[in-house]
Amino acid sequence: MLKQDTDISFASLQGANGPFLPIFTSRERLQEAVNQTGQTYGFVALRGKDIFPILAENPPTAILNPGAAYGKELTADEICRIADGSIAKTESKVIQKETKVLLGQPAKHPTELIAALQRLFAKHPTVHAAYLAQIHDPSSGEKPHLIIGIEADGDFRKIAGEAGMTAQGVLDKEEFADFIQVGGNNGSLDSYFKKQTQPFYKGEAKKPFWKVW
Repeated sequence: MLKQDTDISFASLQGANGPFLPIFTSRERLQEAVNQTGQTYGFVALRGKDIFPILAENPPTAILNPGAAYGKELTADEICRIADGSIAKTESKVIQKETKVLLGQPAKHPTELIAALQRLFAKHPTVHAAYLAQIHDPSSGEKPHLIIGIEADGDFRKIAGEAGMTAQGVLDKEEFADFIQVGGNNGSLDSYFKKQTQPFYKGEAKKPFWKVW
């Protein structure tokens, strides 16, 4: 246990492109990396909201979960955006006209992403269920990408923002995921999630607000 006002320095590891600061999302990810080196390291556990403002003062080259199947290099800009919270802000897209999209399941199941989102949603009692699909809008010129349906009460934008940060930590740089609120009058999207898929996450059932005496 560190005492208050203790000075600490962050150790760098040597990578193919030079030294980098290793950052891990969990102790399990840290242990996986250590097992690959066969060496012993000390570590400091800090909350993201505490560490990133410090790093943003002089952004280093950093890698999130180095050695893991889904590691991610963090650029100086990303570190600063995580520190000020702007990276977690969601963008709303309004479809102005009826648009035909293709919905289905991804050929490669995003196991790492699903596991990370399950851990995140378990911390939010307002999240009741979450669904996975792949969506493609042929008219957009974009490649098919993942879309996550979240059934939740409360501040959906906050939950979606945290989920977006989680996705950035595990998806490849060329990949991204959209997040949509299930039950938000989204027509065929709601119908697809509810009738043609099974939720990959289910929270506790909603409790009735009345009692039977």
